[in-house]
Amino acid sequence: MSLTMNLTRIIYLRRCLGLTQAALGRLLGVTRASVSRWERGLGQPSDVALTLLEQLERTQKSSSLAADKCARCRAKAGCA
Repeated sequence: MSLTMNLTRIIYLRRCLGLTQAALGRLLGVTRASVSRWERGLGQPSDVALTLLEQLERTQKSSSLAADKCARCRAKAGCA
């Protein structure tokens, strides 16, 4: 598993999951402000947060309903 995720992938993953920055932050154990900084390219998630983000992404991709709903999001984010 690569511990890299660009800001576009974070934004689209969060939107695909229908989460606010605050809700994603709670899932990852960080603040809303941290998620905001990542999405603006002003910071990087920790290795732990990156691992959790990638797990969320894999879970989202494996759900057929979510995959159908969000195929455009993943394509735009370059994380097909």
